[in-house]
Amino acid sequence: MTDTMTVPDPDLARLEELARHRILDTPAEQGFDDAVTLLRTVCNVPIALVTLVDRDRQWFKAALGVDVGETARATSVCSLAIEQQDLFIIPDLAADQRTANMSFVTGPERIRFYAGMPLVTKSGIAVGSLCAIDTEPRPGGLDDQQRDALVAIGRSVMALIDARIQSNVQEQRHAQAIDSAAVLENMLEAQRRGMEEGHSLDTLLMSLLTSSLSAIKPATGAVVVLRNQDALVYR
Repeated sequence: MTDTMTVPDPDLARLEELARHRILDTPAEQGFDDAVTLLRTVCNVPIALVTLVDRDRQWFKAALGVDVGETARATSVCSLAIEQQDLFIIPDLAADQRTANMSFVTGPERIRFYAGMPLVTKSGIAVGSLCAIDTEPRPGGLDDQQRDALVAIGRSVMALIDARIQSNVQEQRHAQAIDSAAVLENMLEAQRRGMEEGHSLDTLLMSLLTSSLSAIKPATGAVVVLRNQDALVYR
């Protein structure tokens, strides 16, 4: 029998990272809109995008110069950009064999120049790109100032995306706090009723433990410790 080894799917890890940030299909946000406005001005291009590459599509978190919100991944230069860790430039898309036959190059859009900064998370995974696009080829690419600006704005965009992780954690903690407060209130009310109805101490303590386990989701066990003079009594 021959041993087999499962080769990890790099795109699966990337899709999981993208899902973890919970940014796909979210409403427009000022920080991202400002980034593409600045990029279009600095690089003097008609099109500037913040793209996130999903399984079968690239979705635009922010866009200037296009009238669609997403395109097919199969015809996306950003799919090439996310394979990089640094600035990715194609001076003439029609002259590059990787992109020459893509529909947006041969079709009415006539996209000819692409410069993209991969949006790399803290885990080292590129989930999309910040890109400047022109309808004319640029043999010289970008000048040093434009390249530096694209890299810097890309870092700012990635910081906005990474900030969503912390925001999501805070929202979850807030929801858990609200849930725990409700459980605590129900627990106290149940104890009050139990005392009024004359329930035994053991019954009340069991109610306390059960409610505590409901409030603290990761917990798998609970105990009540009572002090009897110098001894601790576990109930």
